[in-house]
Amino acid sequence: MRRFVYHFTCALLWAACSILLVGCPDKSACCQNGQCTEVETAEDCTGTFLDGKLCADVDCGRKACCDEDAACTLWFDGDQCPGIHDDDLGDGSACEPNPCPDRPEGACCTFQGCFIAHRNVCEDASGTYNGDGSSCSPNPCDGACCTNGTCLDSYLGICDGEGDTFIPDAMCTGVDCAKGACCLTTGVCTPQQATACQGNLTYLGDGTSCNPNPCPQPNKVACCFTETGECTLRGGCLDGETSLGEGSVCEPNSCPQPPDPMIGACCSPAGTCAELFPNACGNLLNWVFKGAGSSCATPNICD
Repeated sequence: MRRFVYHFTCALLWAACSILLVGCPDKSACCQNGQCTEVETAEDCTGTFLDGKLCADVDCGRKACCDEDAACTLWFDGDQCPGIHDDDLGDGSACEPNPCPDRPEGACCTFQGCFIAHRNVCEDASGTYNGDGSSCSPNPCDGACCTNGTCLDSYLGICDGEGDTFIPDAMCTGVDCAKGACCLTTGVCTPQQATACQGNLTYLGDGTSCNPNPCPQPNKVACCFTETGECTLRGGCLDGETSLGEGSVCEPNSCPQPPDPMIGACCSPAGTCAELFPNACGNLLNWVFKGAGSSCATPNICD
């Protein structure tokens, strides 16, 4: 009997040591139909998996509901959350600490004007939501509406018909609905009628403006205007311009500069040459000015 007790005690100690060395898998609460079970992974839970919490820590008959203002309400599981736009965090979820995230807001346009609201609130008011983070200053709701070449002072929610173009924060007195911004492939914007802005060109709509330039800008290069040495960044150089290549810039201006049109070759009686202004050349005895823009680099200029 003593030997049996000894072996049994050793077996218990060995099992305890094995548990301490190996450890048991961590389990978490799983709420379903108001009942709680403890499972090892989220895949083992067909209800609401509450990671890191045990059944003793949760109430599977309740759930957290989050409203538009990130306020949390503890509600009965099985019932819909009290607000029509509330987020249901699932059976067993709690309000301490507050799990509700802040919802983004933006400008909402209605007949009454502009106000800041959540998207759902704006849609409930039959408004037009301008996007998360959008502002009512300047007012995006009032503006000019171009429809079939005619301008009407309107607001965003009305100017939404096929072919309509809404220009926010504008009045018809400053809008030409017969023309709009036409984008060239080089990123240049020109006011054109829709019929003239076709092919590879992009028409942005009646009444749209080129100031500031709304056209997408391609990768630009420095373009040098040969006659003046002026540098301009463009998506592609125009006739009369020379590209300085990919990655080139205009600050500082690295375009070849033409000679001053007033300066020219001034030749001495001995055949030496200097590039001078006409009056400076005239002050030299018997020196001859060869004309504005002439150069001493021209072969035999002083012969």
